[in-house]
Amino acid sequence: MTTGLIQLLKMSSQFDIGSQSSLSQPLSLNSSTPLFSEFCRFLEVASRVRGDAKKKKLQKYFLNWRTKYGNEFYPVMRLLIPHLDNERTSYGMKENVLAKTYINVLGLSKDSPHAERLLHWKLPGSNKNKTAGDFASVAFEVIAPRSTVVSQGSMSIDDVNQQLDTLNASSGQNEARIIIRHFFTKCTAIEQKWIIRIILKELKIGMSEKTIFSAFHPDASSLFNVCSDLRKVCSELQDPHKRFTSSEISIFRPFKPMLSKSVAVQNIIKTMGGNFWIEEKIDGERIQLHMKNGRYEYYSRKATQYTYMYGSNKYEGALTKHIHSCIHDDVQEIILDGEMVPYDPNLDVFQPFGSLKSVCNDKSDDENKCRPCFLVFDIVLLNGKSLANYTLETRRGFLKSLITDKPGYIQVLPHKVGNSMKDLTEAMDDAVMKRKEGIIIKKPSSIYVLNERVDDWIKIKPEYLDTLGDDLDLIVFGADYGQGTRGSKFGSYMCGLRDSESAKIRVLSFCRFGTGFTMKESEELKSLEGWEPLDPNRIPDWLEIGRDKPHMIIPPEKSVVAQVRASEIVPAIDYATNFTLRFPRFEKLRPDKDWSSATSLKEMMHLRKESSGRLQSKKVTEDDLMTTSRSTKRKIRAPQRVRRSTLLETYTSQSGPVEKKSRIFIHKKFYVMVTKYKTFTKADLERMIKENGGEFFQHPDASPNLYIIAESLSNFRIRKLVEAGHHDIIHPRWIEDSISTHRAIPLSPRYMLFITDATSLEFSKRMDRFGDSYTEKVDITTLKEIFDLNPVEEKIFDDSKRRRLNDEIESRYFDDTGLPNAIFRRCVIYIDYPPLIDSSVIDDLWALQGGCRDRLKLIELILRYHDAQVTNDLCSPNITHVIFDERDLSRVDTIKKRYKGRQSELIPRFVRSSWVTDSENLGALIDEKAYDPKSFK
Repeated sequence: MTTGLIQLLKMSSQFDIGSQSSLSQPLSLNSSTPLFSEFCRFLEVASRVRGDAKKKKLQKYFLNWRTKYGNEFYPVMRLLIPHLDNERTSYGMKENVLAKTYINVLGLSKDSPHAERLLHWKLPGSNKNKTAGDFASVAFEVIAPRSTVVSQGSMSIDDVNQQLDTLNASSGQNEARIIIRHFFTKCTAIEQKWIIRIILKELKIGMSEKTIFSAFHPDASSLFNVCSDLRKVCSELQDPHKRFTSSEISIFRPFKPMLSKSVAVQNIIKTMGGNFWIEEKIDGERIQLHMKNGRYEYYSRKATQYTYMYGSNKYEGALTKHIHSCIHDDVQEIILDGEMVPYDPNLDVFQPFGSLKSVCNDKSDDENKCRPCFLVFDIVLLNGKSLANYTLETRRGFLKSLITDKPGYIQVLPHKVGNSMKDLTEAMDDAVMKRKEGIIIKKPSSIYVLNERVDDWIKIKPEYLDTLGDDLDLIVFGADYGQGTRGSKFGSYMCGLRDSESAKIRVLSFCRFGTGFTMKESEELKSLEGWEPLDPNRIPDWLEIGRDKPHMIIPPEKSVVAQVRASEIVPAIDYATNFTLRFPRFEKLRPDKDWSSATSLKEMMHLRKESSGRLQSKKVTEDDLMTTSRSTKRKIRAPQRVRRSTLLETYTSQSGPVEKKSRIFIHKKFYVMVTKYKTFTKADLERMIKENGGEFFQHPDASPNLYIIAESLSNFRIRKLVEAGHHDIIHPRWIEDSISTHRAIPLSPRYMLFITDATSLEFSKRMDRFGDSYTEKVDITTLKEIFDLNPVEEKIFDDSKRRRLNDEIESRYFDDTGLPNAIFRRCVIYIDYPPLIDSSVIDDLWALQGGCRDRLKLIELILRYHDAQVTNDLCSPNITHVIFDERDLSRVDTIKKRYKGRQSELIPRFVRSSWVTDSENLGALIDEKAYDPKSFK
C-alpha cells in the first residue's frame, strides 16, 4: 500500500461527528407555535409572487418566526420542504387513495359528479379547466362547499405535525380515515389543500429546496448535502449570522452523492483536457455503504435506509455477511459509493434492479439463487477522513487496495482509459450492441462534489443519440391531461399498432410519449375532432388496451400518425402488445399518412423477432455521437408549422407551377393512395401525373371516373373502396411504364388490383379470364406476369391464423375466464426428449430412456390438447417453458448454459413435467417456482 494510504488507515476517528448528542435527541419545541392558518396564508402569497419576491417573502417569514417563536425551525421546515423530511418517509397515500378517503369522509356517493371529479382529477372539469391536473386544488373545490370551518382553523403547526406523524405511523385505511376526518373538522378548505400537498410531498409554490435553504441559512444546503438530515440542519444552523465550518462527510450520515451530467458529446474531448476514464453506466440502484468497526449501514440516493435488506453486521443480511471479509483488516471506517444490482449466478448476468427487494427477501439456502451485488466505483471516507477533495485517480487507487473483488457479491467497477472521439465511439458502440445502460466519462483529476452535476462526470445513453434507432409510424389514439399548469392541455399521448390481420379497424396499445413535441403540435393534436373520454367499462371495439389507459381516446380514422424513434423493444405488461418502446422519442407528425399505412403489429413482431428487440442495426459512428439530443443548455425547439389542409385542397387537385412534359394522361383523373412506391413518394407520383397532362385529387369522390392508384389492398380505406365497387384500383407501375413508353398503356389485369364490373366486361372483349390477350403478342415477361396473377391455391388456414382467431374469440367472449381447455395457449414449449439410442441393444439405459420418451409424449399430447405451441427449436426466442421428465434431469445444466448471457426476460422457465399435469388438474397455470428442476435434484 502507498504511504499516504497507510497514514490514513492509522488515523483515529477524531473526525467523526456522527455521535454528537444534540443529534440523537429531538428538539424541544417551543410550546407556542403559530396557527397552521398563518403558515397557509404565507404559502398562498408565496405561490402567487414571482422571481426574487418569493425569496424575500420567505426571508421575511423566517425573520418573523425568529422574533415571535425563537430559533427552532424544524416544525415548519418539515412542512415547507416535506420531500426532505426523512422522519416521515411515506404516508401510504397518493392521489387515488386520498380521493377515496375524502369520498368516504365527505359522505359522497361513488357515482356522484364530485366523487368522479376526485377520482379523475386529471380530467378538465366544468370550471374552465383551471384546476385540472392539480389534485389538491380539485379537492379544495369539492371540500369548500362542505366545510364547516370557514374563517380559519384551530390547529397549530405542532398539532398538524402530530397528526401527520400519526398518519405516517398508521397501518390501515381506517386509521388514515380518522386523521383525514380530524383535518376536515378542524381546518378550512384552504388549509386542507396545503395539508394534501404536504402529504403528497409537493407544495408547488415555485421554490426549490436550494432557494429555501439559502433563505434560511447560507450553509444550509451544503450541510444537508453531507447529512441528508433536516432536523440536524435546523439544529446546527439556528443563527443565520454564524457560519458552519464543518460541512464534511461523516460516518452514518447519508450524503447527497455526486451526479453525472449530460452534455454535448462534441465538447467532451475539450472538457476532459487529456486522458479520461470510460465506465459502464450501471442500471442499478445508487447505494452508499457506511461501515464503522464492523457495523454496516446502507442508504439510497435519497437517504432511505436499506440496512434491513443487506445486513448490519457480518452475520446477517443478503450481502454484508458475504462481503465483510473483502474489506481490508486495517479499515475501521469507510464509505463506499456504487450501484446495487441483482446478480443471477446461473446465467452470469445482472438483472433489472427492480427485483432487488424480492432477491433480498429470498431466505433459501440455494447457493445459486439470485443475490444483490455491489458494484463500487468510489470511496469518499476512510477512517474518519473525508476523501472528497482527493482526485478520482487517488481515490480509485485507495479503493483497489482496500477492497478485494468477490465476483457476484462486491466488485470494483472497471474502467478503460481513452483520449479521443474514436475511444468514445467504440465504447458507445459496445454499450449499444450489448444493450447496456450507456457509458460514464470521468476526469481522473476530478474531486468528489456533493449533489452536483459537473463536467467532470459525463453520461451518454443510447437514447441521447438522435441518429440511433429506427423510426416507427404509430397511430395516435389516446391522450392524458398534464398536471399543474398543463392541467387543461394534453401532457402525453398514447400510440398503437394497427392489426393488419383484422378485417375491421383494430388498434393495440403499444407506447406513449410525453416529450419532443412543440406546444403548437400539441394544440394541433388536441384540436382534432373526435376526442372523447375513455370509459374503462366500455372499451370501443376498435381498441385493445392493457392496464395503462389514457384519459381521452380518438378513433384512428379521425386521428393522425406520429413518427416515433426508439432503439429498443422491451417487455411491458401495461400495453395490449405485451411489449413497448424503451425511451420513445417523438420526431414529427406525418400528415402524409393515415392510420391504415402506420406500422402494424405483424411488422413490429417480425422486427422484434429478427432483431431480438434491438432497433439499432448499424454501428455507432462519430457522426452519431456528434448528433445528440442532450446538451449543456436546454434546447428550445422552433415551433414546427403543421400545415392543415383546407376543404378546397381536400377535394381539388393541388396547384403550383409544374413543367408540362407530355399529354399521356390528358383527361385522366387520379387519386393517389400510395405512401411510397420504390423511390417515389406520393408527392412524386402526383407530380409525374401532372407533368404528363393528368389531374390528381385528394378524395375518391372528388370527381367521377377517378383512377385510384394503390400498391396493395391492405389499406383499410382501399378495402372500403373495393367494397363499394365504384373505382378501378391500379398499381403505380402502370404510371411508371406509361411514362417510360411515352403512351398510356391500355389497362390490363397485370396492372389491376381491383376491377369494376364495367371494366371487367370491357376486358372480356379483349382477353381471356387469365388476362391473355386475344390479339396482342405475348412476350416472356408478360407471360410470367400472367402466371403470377393466377397462382396455385395455397393452404387456406394455417396454425397462426387459427391462433389469431382464438385470440379474437377469447377477447370477445371469454375475457375473464379464457378459452375453455386452453390453459397453455400462451405458452411456447420445448420438451427435453432424451436422445435416440440403438434399439438393437436392449439394456437399462434403453428402458430408462424409452420410458422417459413415452411419458414426455403423453405430456406433449396434454399440452397440445390445451392449445400449447410445442417447438423442436431450442434456439427460438419465443420459448416460454422448457419441460423435463421427473426421472431424467441430466440435461438441465447443459440446456441452461445455452441461455447464458441472455437478458432475463428472454430466458424461459425450466420446469418438471408434473407442472403440466398439476396445471391441467387445477384448470389454470400454477406458479412455476415450485417445479424448478434444481429444487428437485
